[in-house]
Amino acid sequence: MENELQKCIRKALDLTPLLRSVLIRPQEVSPVADLPSTQRQALLILNSYSSLSMSALARKLAVSKQQLTKIADALVGRGLVDRRADEGNRRVVLLSLTEAGRDVIAALKDEAAMRMEAQFAHLSADELRDFAAAADTLHRLLEKIKN
Repeated sequence: MENELQKCIRKALDLTPLLRSVLIRPQEVSPVADLPSTQRQALLILNSYSSLSMSALARKLAVSKQQLTKIADALVGRGLVDRRADEGNRRVVLLSLTEAGRDVIAALKDEAAMRMEAQFAHLSADELRDFAAAADTLHRLLEKIKN
């Protein structure tokens, strides 16, 4: 018999492909930013931090440091990301979004919101409230798991 922990894990795994197809995949094919998905993901992650070390970003993207160097070089070359040495430890390289990078993130979010508006228009007012409450609960619990 399945215990509560196993049940939660199974449900989370079952939810993942649906979330990807409905919410995530449409953002990955965005014409707003002509960027490969790994570069777009790097921008989205950096948007959550004032700056992040190359090592930390590589872990969050699940790529090697060598792969991240290519990603960072491309984003710096496009003026979307700044790269600088950490003043506390000059061996650590920090990445942060530039104003142009923040503009790309804003455009991606605006476009995603427009796409999602069409999808969510099929829901009733009660279903929209249910979705918002479920999203709040998921967000709170995922933040707790993350930390």
